[in-house]
Amino acid sequence: MCPADVSRTCPTTGAAPAFAVSLAVVAAYLQGPLSTGGPLSLPAFAALNDSLGFGIVMTSLGVLALESFAAAAALLLGLFCYDAFFVFKSDVMLTVATQIEAPAKFLWAAVGAGADAGGRYPFSVLGLGDVVVPGAFVGLLRELDKEQGRAGGGSEEEAREAS
Repeated sequence: MCPADVSRTCPTTGAAPAFAVSLAVVAAYLQGPLSTGGPLSLPAFAALNDSLGFGIVMTSLGVLALESFAAAAALLLGLFCYDAFFVFKSDVMLTVATQIEAPAKFLWAAVGAGADAGGRYPFSVLGLGDVVVPGAFVGLLRELDKEQGRAGGGSEEEAREAS
């Protein structure tokens, strides 16, 4: 039990089980898939990869706060140009997505990629940045909506009813 006068945050009762589960997920992920000599099947490895990626995305969205619409729009425009160049004009993204196994992407089973993928990468891939940046923009818009509701003198419920 933490004393009331301590200025640091005190772990809650659910912190120890959550830490144990996250440690188990990371330990299982680090063993790797069958294709790299590990004990995990590709679907199991993809599920662990996605759960770690989800945690990274949610943590990033909790920490990242955009302060202005102009900054958010510039970030989205930069992401669009970056993706357009590196996905369609270069093989960098393809190489990184298919040859680096790290929880920096979401993996879904590719359509038509059964047990015999025929040398193809057996997953469809979505980078975490393609989730975090638009998510941060949506977070900014949510904050702007909340401020608009207060600036109009009404409650958030009245702002929702007006729109």
